[in-house]
Amino acid sequence: MIKVNDMVKIPDYSGNLAKVTEVINNKLAKTEHTETIKKYGKKQEITVTGTYPVTSLRKEDEPYKNSEIHEKNRFGTNVDWNGTQIEIVELNTKLERLYEWYAMEHLELNPSYQRELVWKQSQKQEYIEAILKERAEITPVLILKGASDIHEVLDGKQRLTSIIDYIENKFALKSGEYFKDLSRKDTTYFLNAPVKYKRILAYDVEMEVPLDFKLAYFLEINAKGTKVSEDHIRKIENELDKITKGWYSQLFLFIKPNFDKIIFIYYNYKKDRLLI
Repeated sequence: MIKVNDMVKIPDYSGNLAKVTEVINNKLAKTEHTETIKKYGKKQEITVTGTYPVTSLRKEDEPYKNSEIHEKNRFGTNVDWNGTQIEIVELNTKLERLYEWYAMEHLELNPSYQRELVWKQSQKQEYIEAILKERAEITPVLILKGASDIHEVLDGKQRLTSIIDYIENKFALKSGEYFKDLSRKDTTYFLNAPVKYKRILAYDVEMEVPLDFKLAYFLEINAKGTKVSEDHIRKIENELDKITKGWYSQLFLFIKPNFDKIIFIYYNYKKDRLLI
């Protein structure tokens, strides 16, 4: 039990112990401790106060666990993926632009790692109605393929397919309206509905985003939720294992950093052979 005047360890300061100045209730406590800082080239002591959950404090003889669960996000804005520089940015566009990419065959909905279409008619109808009522977001993850204008759909296939099918009058809402039956106002809003998408590309436009990155990112998005079946998650994990653990992967990882040395050895070998 934490009490006033107890000396405790606090999570965000690894120096001296902090003193408990107030136990607000059985959930929160206030602490204070001194830190030495440099100001205008001179050392100066300051008092730092804080309010913490009681469960986050440790008494003097109670250590924090050394092993950590936390890890930095592997998929930040700029990623070095085994030597391939990858950029991930959030961009804004309109729904009609997505349909334009699809109509121009610049939207690839069925990469190898994607699951089949599984949404029922009712799910499609509810999603379209939610867009029209500003209750649903359109947030796909797209990979720009090399120097082309092709956008590969890494996440959002079910939703994008529903949108495309509705625009092409392949199903009606539960109230009976096909896209062609919408009012001018509804049609205008639907086509201009905001889209916030993640675009992933390799900095070198001559290169494509590696498959193992796509699979790892796909798992990062889907393995933690209920979007994708366990069977499909296992399938993607197996595909990723083939790439990252196969003998050809190990050979590539050896060759890549040693390529110049291998060429040098081969060149000298050929030169010696010619001299013989």
